[in-house]
Amino acid sequence: MVNIFPAKFLFITIISLQIFLYIPHLALQQKVYAQFPLSPQIEGLDTNLNKSNVYYFVESGFNYSQKLYGKPKIPVKKLNLRLHTTPLTVLDNANTGEFTIYLSRKPSEYTFHGQLSHEIFHLLNAQLLDCYVEGLATVFAEKMLNRNNLDWNRWEQYFQPSYESFYGLTYSMKSS
Repeated sequence: MVNIFPAKFLFITIISLQIFLYIPHLALQQKVYAQFPLSPQIEGLDTNLNKSNVYYFVESGFNYSQKLYGKPKIPVKKLNLRLHTTPLTVLDNANTGEFTIYLSRKPSEYTFHGQLSHEIFHLLNAQLLDCYVEGLATVFAEKMLNRNNLDWNRWEQYFQPSYESFYGLTYSMKSS
């Protein structure tokens, strides 16, 4: 038994030394990549929407929505922005991950960022249409405006149930 102990000790010492010498080299050779949500390719189909500050707002809002609520049901690879009479988020092609956000307001108008934030939320699942989703989209818009130091007060007045009944009621379902 006396002879086995030094052999075991020598074996463990050699293995420990190899591990000790080898592991730091592994750490130096490994590349570390940051994990950021993938942002879609954004294209403003109208001159008013084809601006870098609009693209940045969309990208940051989309990433923030994923941080709060998780990844979208269908990956958003391409996002078109277009002016229209009615705001709406549409899934154009599920296979290619192409969506279009229609907005009724221009970036120079007070309601633009709130409307855009609301529609960004719908990118998480553009096929889900009910009053709860509309309320959550409006709550997300409030979070986005506050996060970007943009005024929410006039929206708060707009969403009073007596003024805009549907969106006002869905927004008022939020928890206090």
